[in-house]
Amino acid sequence: MSNNSNNSKTNKNQKHRGENRSGITTQIRLYPLKKDQDDKTKETSDAKISVIFDESKKGTEDNLIKVEVPFIEKLELEAEQWLSNLIYLKSTIFERKDWVDGKHLVKRFQKYQDFLRKRALKDFSECQKRAMLDMYESRQEAGEGVTDPPADEVCNNLEKFIAFVDDRAMLHRLGYMYDNDGLKLSKADALDVCLKAFENGVFFYMGKKLYANPRKAYIEHLKYFKNHIVKPFDESVINYYNAMMEYAMIFKHLQPPYTKSTGSFFEAKWHWRNELSAESIRDAIYDGLPEAYREHIETCYDTDYLEMDETEFLNALSAYETIDKSKRKNLKVKEANKIEATRKSEEGTREKKRSNGKGKGNPSKRQKRFCAYCKEHNTGKYWTHNTEDCSFKKKADTGKGNKEANAMEEVLAQVKIQAKMIEQLEKKLKNLDDDDMSTN
Repeated sequence: MSNNSNNSKTNKNQKHRGENRSGITTQIRLYPLKKDQDDKTKETSDAKISVIFDESKKGTEDNLIKVEVPFIEKLELEAEQWLSNLIYLKSTIFERKDWVDGKHLVKRFQKYQDFLRKRALKDFSECQKRAMLDMYESRQEAGEGVTDPPADEVCNNLEKFIAFVDDRAMLHRLGYMYDNDGLKLSKADALDVCLKAFENGVFFYMGKKLYANPRKAYIEHLKYFKNHIVKPFDESVINYYNAMMEYAMIFKHLQPPYTKSTGSFFEAKWHWRNELSAESIRDAIYDGLPEAYREHIETCYDTDYLEMDETEFLNALSAYETIDKSKRKNLKVKEANKIEATRKSEEGTREKKRSNGKGKGNPSKRQKRFCAYCKEHNTGKYWTHNTEDCSFKKKADTGKGNKEANAMEEVLAQVKIQAKMIEQLEKKLKNLDDDDMSTN
């Protein structure tokens, strides 16, 4: 079992997003990383491919197999798109048309060329030539009196190459007339094995461009699949299961491991590149589940998860998913109630402070004040107090204000009397001055 179980114990509250640790150099991921802005804005177009399903009938709409796959304009680092197109064409066209054997190699290659263009199409042709040359050079020496055509004549055209190997003696010299158990094969079967090996050779040289680290592509993806994937927090178990099953399909098409000294595609470690067994896939799916799911399966079912059929395994996962959703829903309700209780408590405290006149609170909710007396007599800020609390009004009501007003009136009367006396004296002085001037 992977170290995912150890991580889950220390990170029970962590919301998984598809991997249990970072730093993986795997090129093809189950859940793609966030794409750059340039990738989001990049325009893509699809190649439209159609074939007649039943060739004994006319190519009417109901007798056509139509598919669309994205174009590939360069092979560099396009492994994910290449495998996606390859697997899709195999399931929709090649298997339905029974084009999976060696004798239909040319038809498969024609369909690959339908979605390859520009530099990718040129590189595909170059990879064919390199694979042809590897197979040409792997033949045993010809017998006496037999002369093989030169490599330039054989390895520059696919049809000429197929005609070259479609010979019992040549198939024997290439080592395809016997199977791995030493049993002799028919010429048709030997040719089928030969052309499939050639197709693998073409893909091998394409893989040197398609993958970022082609020598370790298979090993890295296998480690990633078995040890690094975890079910995302918000992914349903059915979607997670289906995604893992689809991902497992790529392993029989991945680049086989090879070393730096590998000179031809024959020297690659083809025996390492195998289709994953059902147990390996089930193990990877199980290890990617959260700990609670695994504990549910272990404690609630007598049948081991490896011995469950697909329906039983999915039912077990779905059963706990229902329980998990219910628990999470109840937890959310509790958290919401707790937040609501805290909010109401805080609001009650604030309202109490406002009613006691403490704190500024919300200005729109303050008690409004108005003094009618100050407003009428223009004595001050009438909005700072109420009429019943007005000090000016209280003074007026008790008579103190009237006394102060009478005293002021007496002072003004005395000032007027003194002003009148001064005016009379000034007149007398002016008359005396006029009499003196007339005497002189």
